[in-house]
Amino acid sequence: WHKFITILVVAGILLAIFLIAKNTSTKQNNDTSLEKVEERIATFEMDCASEDEESGYCSNSLDEFEEYIKQESNTEAKVRLLSEYEKYVMKEYGDSGRAKTFLDENIPSGYDEQQREILCQAYSDLYYSSNNWEEYAKDCKL
Repeated sequence: WHKFITILVVAGILLAIFLIAKNTSTKQNNDTSLEKVEERIATFEMDCASEDEESGYCSNSLDEFEEYIKQESNTEAKVRLLSEYEKYVMKEYGDSGRAKTFLDENIPSGYDEQQREILCQAYSDLYYSSNNWEEYAKDCKL
């Protein structure tokens, strides 16, 4: 029975090491994903400024940015991207219809309370310009 106890203790230790390694790996992946998000936002802004100088509107860059957001699978990264998207579209173009439609279609599932607050802030900023608080209350039930 001593061998049985030893095997259980060793298995417990190996399981603990595995769980710690997995948790560390997940955190590093989230950090990497968020770094990529910041880089992508900066790239989008530069591309858009360049395209804006040429044509007066950055529709190609905005389309590419929307496609990038749609493809993002990390919830935290996607929430950050949606927030930046809303800010940019409203600041540069005041196109609340486009911003709202895109937000509605791309809200990720499985977000936590902090991410919910970020999404609600994006909707709040969106509705501030249109003074449509009834829709805001509905959308922030997320």
